[in-house]
Amino acid sequence: MCASVSAGAYVPYAFVSGMSYGFSGNLGFPLPQNWTFNQIKEFEFSAGSDSFALDRVAHRPGSDFGQNSVNQPGSSTVSAFLAYAQEVYDAAVAYGKGNANELSLQFMRWDKYTDARWGSLFGDVDNAFIQFARDRGLGRARDKSYLDPSMGVEISPDHLIASAAGYYLKGNAGVGKANRAELASWGGDLLTFYGEWSRSDNASPLDFCRKNLARPDVASTFSLSDLIEDIDGFAVATKLKAGGTNVVAELKRILTGGGHKTRFSGFLAARFGNTTDGVKKTSKAFIEDQIDDTLLSKTRALLVQRNCPLLKEPWNESDSVMDEFYRGFAEVLQNLIAQEVTR
Repeated sequence: MCASVSAGAYVPYAFVSGMSYGFSGNLGFPLPQNWTFNQIKEFEFSAGSDSFALDRVAHRPGSDFGQNSVNQPGSSTVSAFLAYAQEVYDAAVAYGKGNANELSLQFMRWDKYTDARWGSLFGDVDNAFIQFARDRGLGRARDKSYLDPSMGVEISPDHLIASAAGYYLKGNAGVGKANRAELASWGGDLLTFYGEWSRSDNASPLDFCRKNLARPDVASTFSLSDLIEDIDGFAVATKLKAGGTNVVAELKRILTGGGHKTRFSGFLAARFGNTTDGVKKTSKAFIEDQIDDTLLSKTRALLVQRNCPLLKEPWNESDSVMDEFYRGFAEVLQNLIAQEVTR
């Protein structure tokens, strides 16, 4: 039941009634990936002269901790991340050299997304600024993870910022086209997910997408949190390139200003022309089509070779199979948009 509801309504966390007598609980079924609490044992609890049965419940570390008060609201880790982003931006302004937005993007993707491989694709970062910010006591963005205000999944800010940096530096290639920005964002995740399908025993790529892509209850190489990070990064970069704003303002617009409520529909419109055909053509452009960028083509080929078994590479699959895979991605986006409307 928990797995079915989570899949249908994108529920981020589940309380599993693992031993309820009225029905089978999780008997014979694996725990869903998004389980937070699991009822495992009932014991007799005594309080003075009174005694009654009480559940013993297991908690999955790192998941939702629930609420310990009905009167006080829980603290917002979104606020902590936004405060951190403001400090980074202030440091970039105080540095006095370069573009404060670009420097902020560099620092907040450091160090996972600033290595030599990233440098060859997106240019070197200003290491002097990295040290300048560190000397001001600033740490890595990845240590400032937060729960998404709409979907409740844990967000890794450095991945979000890497997506933003890719589009900020390389731009939006347009519907049916692709460039290096896709590699830093949804395109790289989709290509890795294709490799996951190619290694599976599931013959239908559409069925595989439905079961595994951007699901809160399933561990995959393209999780719901990955997709949110890709989309929010794209949205931040799009506004920054238009000018007249800064990275902190755009993060606030998404996370506390309501932008998260329409992120999926906004992404479909801005990147794919608001059509399923646009999703399919743009995905194909990145994964299969000839790209007039030798380094990107070589990087893409290397990723395919690392993730796909021999003869399961995209170029060895039929057009109908690949079209089904792209349709699966488009269908997932449409389902998430339907959830936005419901929410």
